[in-house]
Amino acid sequence: MSANFNPLIRIVVSNSEAQLKEPNVSRSPARSEVLRTEIPDLRLERIKEFLQASNLAPNSQKAYRIELERFVAWSSKAWIDVTPREIAQFKQYLVKDCTTRQGKPLSPAAINQALTALKSFYRWFQLAGYMEITAVLPTAAVKFQKLGKPLIARQ
Repeated sequence: MSANFNPLIRIVVSNSEAQLKEPNVSRSPARSEVLRTEIPDLRLERIKEFLQASNLAPNSQKAYRIELERFVAWSSKAWIDVTPREIAQFKQYLVKDCTTRQGKPLSPAAINQALTALKSFYRWFQLAGYMEITAVLPTAAVKFQKLGKPLIARQ
């Protein structure tokens, strides 16, 4: 595939279509009956494809899906357009802005899980032909969080 391949569809809405979305605009009966179909976000389709192609345990697949969907919610860019700087910014978002259900900051292990999911996804994305094989992965420069000291082995 070429380097210009973009898996995210961008939709441009004309002024007349934008007016249909305005709540206070009067609509003719014919216009209000226009059927619209949702176009799936291809970023989510790539996540499904990745998980189907992976050999991950069910719990790992669930964790990877959650983390990849978190990234999609954070970024509006297509997978191919994400830069190493944005991966670093996402890591900072995880460190500073994300919390657990209990309101606590994410642990270093949870942050590393999110980064591992992204790194694994991008390796697959490249090997699946969505990126040039010689392209530098946007996850290449991101470093994992340091974990606490390892437990001392019992004797």
